[in-house]
Amino acid sequence: MSESLLTGAVVVAVISLVGVAFATLAPMRDVAADRKRTRYAEAVGALVEWFEMPYRVARRVNDEDGTVQRLAESSHDLQIRLVTHQSWIAGESVTVHRAYRATVSWLKEHCKSALQAAWEQPVSTSMNIGDLGLDQSKLEDRIAELNVLIGSRFGWGRFRLPSRIKAWLKHK
Repeated sequence: MSESLLTGAVVVAVISLVGVAFATLAPMRDVAADRKRTRYAEAVGALVEWFEMPYRVARRVNDEDGTVQRLAESSHDLQIRLVTHQSWIAGESVTVHRAYRATVSWLKEHCKSALQAAWEQPVSTSMNIGDLGLDQSKLEDRIAELNVLIGSRFGWGRFRLPSRIKAWLKHK
């Protein structure tokens, strides 16, 4: 067998192996990206749940121990989920983590007085509880900012260099 035929056979074999590897790994990458998208969506959902907590409290139908306990447990579980999301995001993206952590801090401060006022209100006889002083448009703006950052974690955006590395390279 001549050297050029052997080289050609090796090249074909390598190209075939690369093709098989890509065909095998591409679906796994897609599954991993879908899982990551789901985790981010759950993290954003937890923000909306926290924003809704004062309304849940204000809409309680009684102040019986079971009702109060369920609301308190729901609030506690939500706090745990927020911290869990923050921890996961911290390992996934420093930039998204900063924005998410800032949003959680803003949200807790923004909802604090509404939540206290909701607990002080008498039980609800109607689902129309009125304005609790919460500005949903501000939450929507923050979520829109998060979505831009989260979107950069997928597709070609994930290959961009972080700003601190860009700054370091610029000074070299």
